[in-house]
Amino acid sequence: MKILYVEDNQMDVDLTRKALEKSVPNLEMDIVRTIQLAKSKFANANESVFDLILTDMHLPDGDGITFLEWVRDK
Repeated sequence: MKILYVEDNQMDVDLTRKALEKSVPNLEMDIVRTIQLAKSKFANANESVFDLILTDMHLPDGDGITFLEWVRDK
């Protein structure tokens, strides 16, 4: 499973990764700290296919809901 995780708090990243590694086989997580970096992951659609996107609600450059709306509209 390939996951994009948009999170700026390293403690949350560590806890989430630890929890997911227990139950998700073949876990692959791309972790970015800003919405801008997350959007750059979608620059090349052939390389940026994710099974799941997890996002913090409050990020340094915006909010997670706005980012998910942006992804939906792509």
